[in-house]
Amino acid sequence: GLIRISLRPENARINIHTMIDLEDRELTYDQMTPLFDSAGIPWEMRDELVRLAGAESSYYESLDPPYEAKNRPLDTIEEIFLIKGFDQIVPETDTTVYETLAGFLTTYSEDQKININAADLATLMAFLNIDEQLAQQIIDERAGPDGIEGTADDDPFTQENLTSRLPILSEEALKYIAFNAVGRFNIRVQGQVGDVTRNINCIVSKDEQVLLILNWTENDTGWSPRQGVGHDD
Repeated sequence: GLIRISLRPENARINIHTMIDLEDRELTYDQMTPLFDSAGIPWEMRDELVRLAGAESSYYESLDPPYEAKNRPLDTIEEIFLIKGFDQIVPETDTTVYETLAGFLTTYSEDQKININAADLATLMAFLNIDEQLAQQIIDERAGPDGIEGTADDDPFTQENLTSRLPILSEEALKYIAFNAVGRFNIRVQGQVGDVTRNINCIVSKDEQVLLILNWTENDTGWSPRQGVGHDD
């Protein structure tokens, strides 16, 4: 058989709660625009998507099956699939808005910073509002001379050397950068024997040597690179 494991700190993704201001729709739109750009969400769909508090229970109760509007912070990213508009198919693709955005987002990071040593290219672009060239430069720099992440010659950024290695980053961007994997982690495991495949995805909180499981799901769908960003061993 075959086992694949992916381990990723949750602060390698964008905390969705830091992008949403229910009292200021325009601010929410501005904060989500780099994410929409990086994910390829068309302009004509964006206006509806930032109305995260717009549809109330009368709309959701008309669906099949019906449910009430939550009107509270999201507990998991999967919940955005239930919000009006996020179940729509992105034009010229076969994926929903939720599927397109979910790989960038988390509800489990502990602050509004993103780990510059773990975030993937698209997430760096979306969070720091930078172009692909600069995002790739960040990844190449931290990968070290062999250009492969997760090997002995990796050269992660630190608080002390970031500005000398990446002077092009704005002062505003520097406020939202973390350098270490802390607190909460995403672990994905796929087991395959013959034509039978099973996946486990969980979020754990690490306190010294104690792991607390915060979320656990199992399924038999395929391995998704966007969900499994991290080091495969």
